[in-house]
Amino acid sequence: MKKLLLIYKFEWKSLIANRTMVLIFLLLVLSGLYSIYYGKAEIKKQANHIGYLKTQEKVRLDTILRRMKADTSFKVNKNAFQRAQNPAQLNRFVKAYAINPPSPMASLSLGQRDLQPYYVRLDATAFHKQMNTTEIKNPLKLFTGNFDLAFVFIYLFPLVIILLTYDIYSAEKEQGTLPLLASQPLKVSRVMWIKVSFRLLVILGLGLLLTFLGVLLNGISVTANLGKIIQWMGVISVYTLFWFAMMYGVIALRKSSAFNAIAGLGAYLMLTLVFPALLNIFINIQAPPPAKNEMTNMIRTRFANQWGNPKSWIFKDFYPKYPQYNDGDTLSFNKWFYAGYLLMDEEARKINQKFEQQLQKRKTLGKQWLWITPAVLAQEKLNQVAQTGQEAQQQYLQKAEAFHAKLRDFYYPRIFKDKKIKVQEISKIPRYESQKVKRN
Repeated sequence: MKKLLLIYKFEWKSLIANRTMVLIFLLLVLSGLYSIYYGKAEIKKQANHIGYLKTQEKVRLDTILRRMKADTSFKVNKNAFQRAQNPAQLNRFVKAYAINPPSPMASLSLGQRDLQPYYVRLDATAFHKQMNTTEIKNPLKLFTGNFDLAFVFIYLFPLVIILLTYDIYSAEKEQGTLPLLASQPLKVSRVMWIKVSFRLLVILGLGLLLTFLGVLLNGISVTANLGKIIQWMGVISVYTLFWFAMMYGVIALRKSSAFNAIAGLGAYLMLTLVFPALLNIFINIQAPPPAKNEMTNMIRTRFANQWGNPKSWIFKDFYPKYPQYNDGDTLSFNKWFYAGYLLMDEEARKINQKFEQQLQKRKTLGKQWLWITPAVLAQEKLNQVAQTGQEAQQQYLQKAEAFHAKLRDFYYPRIFKDKKIKVQEISKIPRYESQKVKRN
């Protein structure tokens, strides 16, 4: 143990005496701090927008209540009162936001939150049409991606590990100190292992420090999210061990420093860039990505046919499928309008099922081969911990669709039975319930 601590002490002095390595560590820490700031700023921006959306939703409901309680002896108030009572118009005015709030650790690994919508404004009309008309993202921002803490761990840490380890053995040989080292009581291989383990502890300590700062600066409750934090550090530790093990294998070949550096950087490029790109090409060939233009074309065609044909064109298909809504009325604009949307959603659901099947096939294929891309695998695991991955997004969309069904069940019977909305029913309008975020 004394010899181990002695070597550790010597390695520490050598490390802090190396100005280049000190500068690299300083840049790595600054990169980590910036990534924490960046993730916090992105999530704060989303949280502020979510707060604004909830305020707008409340304003609309308050407006409806005010119109229903207004003095209808005035013509203006009477017209507003009648519109507020009309379920078809109320549905279009109020709407509701299906919101996917950020999880406590989302700022550490943004994942899909910059690609996929985190809120959707819904009414009782066609769900899939509304999901395919979300706001367009900035393509340049999508291309450059996010500089979050997960990015620092996955793409910058391996480079530092390569710099720390590539010349552990070769430097001794090239500087002529290897015979002196071999004359010591400890075997050379054991000394090399101790040197590698020291560097491993330094990197793990830095990872723990940055994670602690990320948790602290983002106001993440340690007690409420201790399991997630342990999982996060577990992923970082295993990923770090992988790179140290790989470099130890390179060092064990006992080649020159130049060879070790080239081998390490070559492995880095292959594992972080080349293999993921090849895997993506392979998956695209085996399971081509589903084309969303089929959904878009169907919606456009249905919409054109609905407005280009008499109302009976809709009702002849709608009433046999939904006899509970059949009152024989084929002239009502509102009934025709909402019936068309329900038929559109039926057809869209079939297309979406094919879409989901294709995605599932790609997902299954990706899981089979994800082990050859440790960087992508680690990113997936960190996204799972932060609840920002594809699975979390799919759960949100399923919950949003279930909420849309509640909206439809509330409005459609009232629209097709010509029932007016009463003031006491406003509180019964379905509201989307999102999971509460636990923070300090």
